[in-house]
Amino acid sequence: MDLDARADTVRSGIDQPRRQQQAQGFDLRGDMVGALNRMNNSLREADRALSEGDVDVARDYMDRASAELRRLESSLSR
Repeated sequence: MDLDARADTVRSGIDQPRRQQQAQGFDLRGDMVGALNRMNNSLREADRALSEGDVDVARDYMDRASAELRRLESSLSR
């Protein structure tokens, strides 16, 4: 739950600057887009694994999502 809450905060923090940049014909830096996509995919896979009862696989995906989340949080705090 904490991971989802942090991810939602990062998504919100990225959304406004991303819309502003897109209005000017730009997008976020490629590394941030990649980290955001990897985080979202890992969270989806963790949810899938949990629904299938595979806690070890879910933990692995949550660890991956957490690493991407830390990168995004670090980028946003600059």
